[in-house]
Amino acid sequence: MGNSEDSRMPIRISICIPLYGGASAVWVSSAFELIFSFLADPSFEVQVLTNHSCPVSHARNQMLFQLKEQRVKSGWVPDFVLWVDSDNLVTKEKIRALASDDCDIVSALYFKKKDPFLPVAMQAVPGKINKRHMADYRKGELQEADFVGMGCCLMKWGVIEKVMESHTHPFDFKAILDDSGKPNYLSEDFVFCERAREKGFKIFLDARVVSGHIGGVVDGKGGETGCPA
Repeated sequence: MGNSEDSRMPIRISICIPLYGGASAVWVSSAFELIFSFLADPSFEVQVLTNHSCPVSHARNQMLFQLKEQRVKSGWVPDFVLWVDSDNLVTKEKIRALASDDCDIVSALYFKKKDPFLPVAMQAVPGKINKRHMADYRKGELQEADFVGMGCCLMKWGVIEKVMESHTHPFDFKAILDDSGKPNYLSEDFVFCERAREKGFKIFLDARVVSGHIGGVVDGKGGETGCPA
């Protein structure tokens, strides 16, 4: 894949943060460090958007509406939108690495907070409604996925524009019956992935880029990483 840094400087990124669940002091400190690191780096042009609406699908859609309106009023268009949840940790260099992948949609590797600490990335199972967690992901590699969470996910603005052409609310919950016939739902991030795939876009998991998930496993140094050993 090409390197977006070769084609455009600076890289324009809109960082979108839904704050529906609040944020810990650890995350706030990390977010300040992230923002100030961007301000000192001329290779990036970054804006930060937040929204505390509920449900989270509404918060995500509201920020997309804001970006769309901004394009009309000022002409400022991001190259990428970075989704960061208020319990995911990320640094500028990790974002740079995701941008360098030059994927339609690419997620950092992060894990669910409870045992068995599965990665928040899934694959479709032929003939099944239920999805399969990528427990067999390849460490240290960029690999295709069918669905990823939006805890630390970078996507090209063109992907969002295309999905918004046919869906007024790109993020939405979808009621389903699972393989056992029980009512369930597909979360808003996976619904977006489904819609993007229908448009022909590809989704990737970059296992070289790890995002800590606050409230998960505590590592040997006492820091909350959310990453299993």
